[in-house]
Amino acid sequence: TVVPLPDRRAASGGGMAPPPGGSRGRRQPRPMDLVVRYTKRLNRDFAERGDVDGANGLIEAMVAEGVAPTLVTMNTLIKCYRNARRPDGAETTLHGLRQWGLTPDGCSYCTVIDAWGLAGKPEEARRVLSEAEANGMSDTRTYSALMRFVPWPEVETLMQRMAALGVPPDLATCNAALNTLATAGQPEAALTFVEKHMRPSACAPAGQRAPPSPDQRTYSILLKAFCACGKAAQAEGMLRLMLANGFVDVLDVPAFSTVMNALVSSRPANVAAAESLMRDAEAHGLTPDTQMFNLLIKGYASCIPPQPEAARATLERIIAAGLTPSIASLTSVMDAFCEANDVDAAAALARHFSEVHGLVLTEPVYNVLIKGYARCRCKRSNGVCHCVVCTCCQPNAGMQILEQMAMRGLVPDAVTINTLIDAHCNAGQLAQAWLLLESICIGGGGLAGRQGAGGRVHLRPGALQPNLTGFRTAFRAMVRHVSDTRFSRADRRRRDMEDAPTAAGSSDAAVVGPPALSRELLLQMLADGLGLLLATLGPKNDESLSSTLHTLGRALVPNWQAPSSTGGAGMSEA
Repeated sequence: TVVPLPDRRAASGGGMAPPPGGSRGRRQPRPMDLVVRYTKRLNRDFAERGDVDGANGLIEAMVAEGVAPTLVTMNTLIKCYRNARRPDGAETTLHGLRQWGLTPDGCSYCTVIDAWGLAGKPEEARRVLSEAEANGMSDTRTYSALMRFVPWPEVETLMQRMAALGVPPDLATCNAALNTLATAGQPEAALTFVEKHMRPSACAPAGQRAPPSPDQRTYSILLKAFCACGKAAQAEGMLRLMLANGFVDVLDVPAFSTVMNALVSSRPANVAAAESLMRDAEAHGLTPDTQMFNLLIKGYASCIPPQPEAARATLERIIAAGLTPSIASLTSVMDAFCEANDVDAAAALARHFSEVHGLVLTEPVYNVLIKGYARCRCKRSNGVCHCVVCTCCQPNAGMQILEQMAMRGLVPDAVTINTLIDAHCNAGQLAQAWLLLESICIGGGGLAGRQGAGGRVHLRPGALQPNLTGFRTAFRAMVRHVSDTRFSRADRRRRDMEDAPTAAGSSDAAVVGPPALSRELLLQMLADGLGLLLATLGPKNDESLSSTLHTLGRALVPNWQAPSSTGGAGMSEA
């Protein structure tokens, strides 16, 4: 909503109220000083965190004191709506500026365009840009804002619109356009863009401004373009070519980090090349930061098999360089040990950094340990896995870590719970997985008495909100159970026995492996789980989950027919 206009007649006739007793003779703030103070507070206390109610309340107090907002003040309010992801409020404020005697500028339109783009509605952002063009208020800021949210083929179209209206692009606009091309993994288009719009040696025609010259960010974005499409080797080659041609002054630590990340993210991870790039950065006078070392740790954790000792040595190099390891540094090394099936070493490392280096252990540290107990990593560490039902998964150990988190006053998040559900599922404990999920959703009921349910999990009310990932994990585990050959053979035998006389003493006990859950119990789990999902989250338009439910239906229900609709409606039919 738009803040109502102040009574200008009263403000102009009466002036400022007299100072209270005891302050007579002091210099009173000028109106402009008060505007600046209010605007700074508006930005600091409300706009940055998107507190729309607080921001409007402050402007009302401002008006009550007889101080009229300026364009900067109202642009800050538009920013507040943007950060609150309320683009409609941002645009309403924009259209109400003239009531204050204010004329919107490029910043006003830029922020509203950004608000619509962040809300996932680029068509609305385009509409606002057209409005700015029609009102003669489009400038480089408005085009830069829209560049972030358009498909990469539209970049050149926007550049042509700017040229047609006589708006010369600046460096920020060009880098925004380049970033769109890079994010889309279009390095060739990015290079063509630089050649066409950012020619540093080109002489501009008389009367025209010279095109912007590339800066450090420009070259980092070009490297990002190669990395985004999986061309890590080409990105490395381009970076080394730039070094050989004396482009050291335009390369910075983020540029090297971008290429290093691509190298360690490739499969297999090329940690040797990443180490070499870090040495080159140091040789050219750049000082590696913690992030660069973290990328090396990430690479060692991604190797097959994982190299946890090399990752730990890199962590020690961070300390030796006088840098402070981050939680990400520690958790990445811990993850390397967990990938190598050595959760005890990961836990010992966490204790060491807590006791010796004073690093405060937060929720991500415990999540890594729970993850270490959640999945079989035989294949990652040994190259082969012979598990029939995973014996590496230890959900009970994960539950003990959950209790340690509670004792330390830490709040488990969605990652914590989804990982625990995954641990139970991978260990073949479907009933316990559903019981845990139910404990989060409703704190008791339907699934508690199911086969092998075990004890209930008690969580602080309101500490967690269930999400779709946990349900996907549990339903997919049921699909794996149904698809298992032992279960399929046992189920076929049960169906055969239903159609033929049963021999005395015959049973399904001859099936090798852990006892398979009966089709009736799985059907009950499916019904209860789906009911829990609908009661907690409501129908969800999730094609992956709907497909999983249909797969279960086909496997468990004779003459199964898929629902006539998909998404949330199809889920309700299922």
